[in-house]
Amino acid sequence: MFSKVLNIFTAFMIFVYFAAGLFIIFAGKMLAGYPTYIRVLFGITIILYALYRLYIFIMKIRKANNYEKDF
Repeated sequence: MFSKVLNIFTAFMIFVYFAAGLFIIFAGKMLAGYPTYIRVLFGITIILYALYRLYIFIMKIRKANNYEKDF
């Protein structure tokens, strides 16, 4: 069973990954040493990972809710 603390931490980390991906894509001056295509590729990869984590998180919550309804 998921604890509330674990759910909050997981949701927070999903937000952090998504925000980090956006930051890497749009922080042109701060990451000026890297080519634009590398920043965009890496940022998109991090955003895709955040979306994957969100999908897994939603599936686990749905599974836990269905399990609780059965009993």
